[in-house]
Order: sequence, then C-alpha cells, then structure tokens
Amino acid sequence: MIFQFISNASCVIEGNYGSRILTDPWFNNGVMEGSWCNHPPIDTRAADFHNVDLIYLSHLHPDHYDARFFDFPKSTPIIILDHGNNYLQKILNKNGHSNLILVKDGCSTTFNEFKITMFAPFVKHAFEDFEKNQIASDVGNLIDSAMLVQTNEFSIMNFNDNKPDTNACNDLVKKYGQIDLALLNYNAANCYPACFENLSDKEKINEKKRIVTRNYDYMINLINALNPKTVFPFAGSYVLGGKEHIKNKYLAVDSAEECKNYIANHVKSSVINLSEKNRFDLKSNTLLDKFIDFSEKQTEMLIESELKYLPYPYEGDRDPDLNLLIEDTKKASTKMTNKMAKLGFKCKTKVSILINDKSIEVYNPSNDNKLTLECSMDPRLLRRILNREANWNNAEIGAHINFRRTPNINEPDVHTALQFLHL
Repeated sequence: MIFQFISNASCVIEGNYGSRILTDPWFNNGVMEGSWCNHPPIDTRAADFHNVDLIYLSHLHPDHYDARFFDFPKSTPIIILDHGNNYLQKILNKNGHSNLILVKDGCSTTFNEFKITMFAPFVKHAFEDFEKNQIASDVGNLIDSAMLVQTNEFSIMNFNDNKPDTNACNDLVKKYGQIDLALLNYNAANCYPACFENLSDKEKINEKKRIVTRNYDYMINLINALNPKTVFPFAGSYVLGGKEHIKNKYLAVDSAEECKNYIANHVKSSVINLSEKNRFDLKSNTLLDKFIDFSEKQTEMLIESELKYLPYPYEGDRDPDLNLLIEDTKKASTKMTNKMAKLGFKCKTKVSILINDKSIEVYNPSNDNKLTLECSMDPRLLRRILNREANWNNAEIGAHINFRRTPNINEPDVHTALQFLHL
C-alpha cells in the first residue's frame, strides 16, 4: 500500500493491486474567494489524475472540492459521506456528477481491494475544551467527514478537517485496532486572530503563537490516544495571496515541518513529513522520495514577487448600489434568522455589518449579554454573498472579512449562522 502526498489535503492512496484513490483535489491557487494559495507551491494539476479509480471528497470547502478545476470524467466514481443535509451531494449533482457512492456514518463499503469506512463529525467543535473565552456550540460541525481505508494488510485513517477528540480516538482503536498511517490535521484554518480589529498587532502575534501551540499539544493528545504506527501532519498548509497577504503574519498556521519537530519527541508513533509527490510505503515503512523543505525566506520571496498581486474575483465587479445593498442585507438577515430557527439554534451575540460607515443590524438576540460582533468587508464581496455568488464561510476563512468583537468571547454558532446570510 502506497501513500503519495500532493498538497494540503490532497493525496493518492494506492492499493496492493494498483487501484488508486485521489482525495480532495485542490491544485490551483485562488480558492476561498480568491485568497488561498498552495503552500509550498505545486505543479500538480487535475489532468494528472484523470485516470484514478475513485475520488474521495471530504466536504465542500474549495480547498477540498475546487469546482473551478474539477474537470474529472463524469464516469469517475466519487465517494462522500451520506449525512445531514448533504450540501456536497447537491452541489455535485448540480454540476453533473451522478456517479456517487454515498456511505453513512460508521458504515463501510468495498471498492476494489479497499474497504472504506466513513465518519461524520466526531465532535461539535474540536477546541472548545481548550478555549476559556468561548461559548459552547449547539449546532456544531455540519459538513466535515473522515475516511478509513483498509486493505487486508494495512490501514490509513484520513481525518482531514474532521478533528476528533481523545474519546473518539479511543473508540476507533477499540473498533479497528492499530492504524498504520494517520493523516491528522494540525492547523486551525481560521480568521482569528488575523482578521480581528479589536486586537492590537502584538495581541494578534501572541494569539497566533498560543493557538499554534494549542493545536500541537492537542494533536499530541490525539496521537497518544490513537497510537498509530505512523502519523503525518495533514490538511493544514496554505498562504494568503492578493491584498490580504498582509494578514499572513497573523495567521494561526505553521508548516508541517514545524509541527513534526514539535510533536516528534512527545509521541510513540513515528512522525513523517512529505513534500509534493513524495511517497510513503506502508509495507516497508519507508519514504520512497527525498523530502524538500520550503523555507520561511522562500515563502516571503514568493509572496512579494508573485502572490500578493493575485486578483480576487469580486475586485472585477462594479461598485454596488449601497442603498440597495443595505436593503438586501436586512432581507437576508430575516432569512438567516428563519434558517436558524429551522435548524433549532439561537445565538447570544449581537451581529452587525458595517456598510458605508453605517452599522446594519443582522442579528439581535433577546438577552442582555452585551456580546457584539461587527463585520466589515468590500461591498462588492457582500453583494456576491447576498446573491449566492460567493460564500460567507469561504470569505471568512479566506480573510476577506474583518471583525470587531466586544468582549473578545468567541461564539462559534454565530459564524455558522452567518453562512446562511443570503437572499
């Protein structure tokens, strides 16, 4: 069984008889409404894998399903989790992909030499127990999945963005035994602290360091509970291009190599790192290709010479009518509140959007918590979000939206609710 890494959450799993599974193909810069770029840079493209046997899409975020360049043959089977509202299934069907293999949470299917088991979100929010200034989530994670791939001899657990907790890891060990290779997310792709204007530059840097260390320590706990033979820090590397590149220094993101160096002496499992197209042979437990690191200096040079000039799609739009934008934002807020009621949750934070220096209320809870979240962004982007031409969550993760939070207490469900702010 051979594991080949490409970038971020994309890899190829090759079985004993040559069948290949491609996971989460994101190869081209400019997802998350234009700002996310592969880091390190890669030269792989979708056309390189048009002959794979199966594609696994973990969820609908564009660094996992990049609809812009998803030009695989419609006959290629795609395996996804069958869970909840299944937004991914609806999008794939709309885009002409009907050869879907849907697997429910905890259930398995056989594909060629592989036994594949799918998992719904293990926890509502992976870091709730580690954040003092956070309100517990009621609605939780709606979209992520994880996949266990087994052959007669070996197993690979791809957690992707579906972070477990130690209880979930203990349960997996009891049910499936020792995992040979665990692909475990090591970063929290998040707009905090980079986009939060209530923090000073020094506070942002301090929060970045705290969160990166928190993520690594959390990962150590998971590895020691799961006890895989080998672990690979996975699905966590990107850099911002375009005008938001100035926020890179505040992103709570570090390299897989830094993660490996931090955790290696604190776990019994072997910790590996791979660069683009590197292969790992599970049978011999060896790397088949030479790892090539990409230094911080190289990253800075790449951003300054190329990536910071990346245009965003909405930057080519005309400026919207601001009065109409305000009116439509209010209409969308009503639809958002109705969707929250349908899903059965409320929030404690008052939310407003700043449009042309005017604060437009989009959510006002019936409480006296005095928690507020003010959002601001390019009006052209907001226009796209309201028209469903862009996605709030992608724009947020892509660092296009700025926030001012008072006091600095996070309520994850507020950010979930804002994903439904559209007409």
